[in-house]
Amino acid sequence: MTANIEILRLRGAAIPKTVALRRVPTRPSNEITDHYRQNYDDRTLIYDAVRLPKERRILLTAPRLLNLSNSVTAGLRQDGHPVRRLRHRVFPKFEFLSFSDKGGAVELRMPYGAHEIAVRPSLADRFHGLNCVKTLSQNNPLEWIKDWATFHVHHHGLEAVLFCDNGSTEYTLEDLGKTLASIRGLRQVVVLGVPYRYGPRDKPGGGLVNPMFLQLALLNLARREALANARAVLNADVDEVTLPLSGESMFDAALRAPTGAVRLAGDYAFPSSEATGPQSPRTHLWRADPPEVSTGKWCARPRGPLSRFGWHVHQVGGELGRLLRDDPRFALVHCWAAAPHRSQDTSPRTLRADPSLAQAWAAIDQSTDRAAV
Repeated sequence: MTANIEILRLRGAAIPKTVALRRVPTRPSNEITDHYRQNYDDRTLIYDAVRLPKERRILLTAPRLLNLSNSVTAGLRQDGHPVRRLRHRVFPKFEFLSFSDKGGAVELRMPYGAHEIAVRPSLADRFHGLNCVKTLSQNNPLEWIKDWATFHVHHHGLEAVLFCDNGSTEYTLEDLGKTLASIRGLRQVVVLGVPYRYGPRDKPGGGLVNPMFLQLALLNLARREALANARAVLNADVDEVTLPLSGESMFDAALRAPTGAVRLAGDYAFPSSEATGPQSPRTHLWRADPPEVSTGKWCARPRGPLSRFGWHVHQVGGELGRLLRDDPRFALVHCWAAAPHRSQDTSPRTLRADPSLAQAWAAIDQSTDRAAV
């Protein structure tokens, strides 16, 4: 049985390049680097618009609007009339705007002209009751993606994938969907094409926060809509796999946790010291000695107590999530060289083989061989 595949391309709204209006920078001029200038999203107004049938509302997800906020909120129309009962929630890196759905066409009227806003149907029924993973990726090799998802299917009972593809050029969204759908055990695959800037990654001075609006916006859109009725959700990148140390599924653990979440402590793993360049996650069978700690991730119930306070990249529930202890039943393995932009370079490290990693991948291969017989 192959998984159901759905391919969508988010269609929001952005200021035309020919218009001078822009989102103001989030840094003072002396902190604006060339990298910041090239990667800061100063034009996107709306990432996505979706109908929420149970609430009879339309939800818009946006990056921080900043100086554009008044124009956007005043310019929203449905069937030519100002939207009714607008709710506007502003978070540090994204914004939600929702309003009563009267069933008509949605438009955003800006000072320079109007945008037609394409409103898509909800994806919530696709993931209802399933163990899901949500990720954001660009140009990770398809074979790596297959290995990554297969690992979580085999060891944790993963059933569904919400894969946000941020403008990959090495393959199509359809190729990505077919790769994921070929994995035995997956029941649902949704691939979202996300044609927006990720944001600057350089380190600002003076305690400034990088304006990487997109990642948190998509994560909380998933919590609010597509994955709202999922059984449990893992937030992980393609270079991260979760090792079960007790044989238990992290999805089951999240379901039983009083907080509705488990915190996954992370260490880096490495391919052999002779390897060079990017490497598949399944080649990462060595650990640094002493260990190199990585930032952790999490698995959570979308409607659990902590999830009500929002999803963040490395914790559930914002500052409250920092109070969660690392769950000793699981280990997040951050695969150092499983990233197209990262070279191996293990020369400063002493590496030791980790038998648990070799055994975890071998178990998958044995299971695949048995299924093929």
